[in-house]
Amino acid sequence: MDQKEFAAILGFGEGQIETYRRYERGETEPPLRVLAQIHRTTGASLDDLIGGSQRPFRESPDTTRTGNVKPFSTLRRVKH
Repeated sequence: MDQKEFAAILGFGEGQIETYRRYERGETEPPLRVLAQIHRTTGASLDDLIGGSQRPFRESPDTTRTGNVKPFSTLRRVKH
């Protein structure tokens, strides 16, 4: 899937692709509604998408989902 296709899945219209590209390049931050749509589409936690994946010290390691989810700014870019 390329960047344009993923942006369309997230609800970006033809004229909004550059806005999505700015999010991927880290030039601007996506609003919560976009982060929520990425969460619903990919399963990435909102906490991981905003880069706040530091586990609270009181939380048990087995109650936190970990793995291949990375903050939005470090996700591999999709092809243009």
